[in-house]
Amino acid sequence: MAESPLSAEDVARAFKGRLSPQRRRCVQEVLAIMADLGIARYCQNAKLYAPRPS
Repeated sequence: MAESPLSAEDVARAFKGRLSPQRRRCVQEVLAIMADLGIARYCQNAKLYAPRPS
């Protein structure tokens, strides 16, 4: 678990392999979908976080 919110680039870097523009776009798209579903939320500087379950 991350200590603070992460940018899409931070998340993309966590995956093994080359950090390509396509990977960045794919990760951004998945995170946007997660935000739309309420699984992740945006905060300052377009960084995302997952709220802790209550």
